[in-house]
Amino acid sequence: MGGFSIVAIGYEVADALERYQRQHHIAGVSSFKQLLQFVESEISMPISLARLEDSAGLSRMFLCCYVDTHIRVYDCEELMAVTVPPQFTRVKEMLGIDGDLKRVFAPQGTVFSYDVNGRARVKEQCLVVV
Repeated sequence: MGGFSIVAIGYEVADALERYQRQHHIAGVSSFKQLLQFVESEISMPISLARLEDSAGLSRMFLCCYVDTHIRVYDCEELMAVTVPPQFTRVKEMLGIDGDLKRVFAPQGTVFSYDVNGRARVKEQCLVVV
């Protein structure tokens, strides 16, 4: 039985990320690190930025309160049961995000997450491909 290798809970942030990059005159992975550290300092919880790709190769960016990259099969009920910390919902207003919180499955992607000192929490930005 096959399954998706990544499950995530978060807000899709393509527009918000571009806006943040323009406002701060930064781009690329360094902007991801700065954004994550800023948001974490405001909501006092670890978060991740996930670039998730569907089976057709379409890539979408999510700011996540939960990402699991273990190679195992999730079911919808299991993902729906994951509790979203209340402070994470502040992210939507802070960054001017359009859209609602999503719980997504993806076959592949890259996860970025940094601690307060700027050290990566995931190895090699956790590239996951199955």
